[in-house]
Amino acid sequence: MNDPILANRMSNIMSRYVDGNGKIDYEKASLFNEVQLSVIDLKNFDLAELKSRNDKIAFWINTYNLLAIYGVISQLKNKPGFGKKGLKGVLQKVSFFSKKKCTIAGDLYSLSSIENKILRRKLKEPRIHFALVCGASSCPILKDGLYSSDNLNSELNLASKLFINSSGGVELDKDNNVIHLSKIFKWYRKDFGGDKKSVLNFISRYHDEGTYIKENASALRIAYLKYDWEISGQEKY
Repeated sequence: MNDPILANRMSNIMSRYVDGNGKIDYEKASLFNEVQLSVIDLKNFDLAELKSRNDKIAFWINTYNLLAIYGVISQLKNKPGFGKKGLKGVLQKVSFFSKKKCTIAGDLYSLSSIENKILRRKLKEPRIHFALVCGASSCPILKDGLYSSDNLNSELNLASKLFINSSGGVELDKDNNVIHLSKIFKWYRKDFGGDKKSVLNFISRYHDEGTYIKENASALRIAYLKYDWEISGQEKY
């Protein structure tokens, strides 16, 4: 990202307000103003500055996470009970992901359009699902800094490994031949290859029990973990 002011602001948000566990302090009074300034700066960002595929992926991941934070803190300011209720209802999800839009480089974008039309359809990077964070408790953890073009591959690999080895990502029950997966692997199954073998093969690359999963893929039964839409943060609301 060649806009130093925007990059510094976004980096400052991720490093100052995200703790070591990937939780963000949504109640910090200064957070809203800093996020709002970054959102305003996005209006005039020149997308032509994004030269490489890595430039584009890093920018859109960082932008998605910024706008998700903006969406959560905006809701918390207007609806104090939003933290516990979260994004549980269909209407809430449609509003948060699709109806709310921000101007980037002169055009309107929603979280859904960034994820589905750009990162998934155009850039075709499945590991983005472990880097995009909408604020829900079952989401992957936030990175305490920006994703960078230069180190993108290693950063996405780390994000994948952290999520897949977390209790909300993948839980392996060898005794009963069951592998419990985050619903991310159900909703975006096509991105991970489409069929059971491909999904488990993808998971095996990052899971600590990867060899076992790959060798026993045909015998393992897939079950899906409950997805918690309550807002995740350093404090419970």
